[in-house]
Order: sequence, then C-alpha cells, then structure tokens
Amino acid sequence: MLSGETEPSPFVGPDSLRGGSESRAFDFIDHGVTVMAARFAPTVHGMGDHGFIAEVIGARLGLPVASVAPERAVDHFGFIGQFFGRDMSSSSDLTRAAYGWKPNGPTLAEDIAAGAYDVH
Repeated sequence: MLSGETEPSPFVGPDSLRGGSESRAFDFIDHGVTVMAARFAPTVHGMGDHGFIAEVIGARLGLPVASVAPERAVDHFGFIGQFFGRDMSSSSDLTRAAYGWKPNGPTLAEDIAAGAYDVH
C-alpha cells in the first residue's frame, strides 16, 4: 500500500521503527513547536525497483538466490528481516510539486549490472 506524505506514521512507542519519535515529535505542535519529519526511501532509484533486488546482486556476484516469503523474512535473515519483509512504499507527489524534484539517472539494477558497486 502506498502511503501519503501527509499521513502520520503508524509506528508509535519505544519498540516501533524510529522509536516512535516522529509521532511523538508531532505531539508538540499544539505547544507551538515547529516539527518536520524526513522520510527516506530504502532505495532512491527508478520505478520497478524493489528493496534490495537480490536477483541482480546474485547474478552480478555469480551467487544463487532464492525467494523468501515476507512472513519468513525474520526467521531467515534475523532481526534485519523485519525491514526486508515490509512494504515501505510511499508517495513523493508533494515533494515533487513543492520543489520541482524529478528522479533521474539509472536504476539501482542498472547500476549494479554495470558494475557501479564492484568492490576491488
């Protein structure tokens, strides 16, 4: 599900992503505090890229890959799997309209396939 830029974060409390700090900060608006939250995408590439696109990384490194169902991500990857198994899609429509921002350049898959992240 695609979230909107004006929607509050559904994560609250000390055990939540970001410790609920975004939601807690917005509690202070009524007290005259100016608050802003910056939400960064897991990848900043073209449409169609999904998370860490393991197929391209595996192909580039000559390693086999296997699909892991989102509900098994924590079992397979450990605590970091909670992020791999999430759909964190969000709209950038307001940012684009306010600042005239438009993504450009190669996609993450294109960068990896071209060797942009090779370690020597």
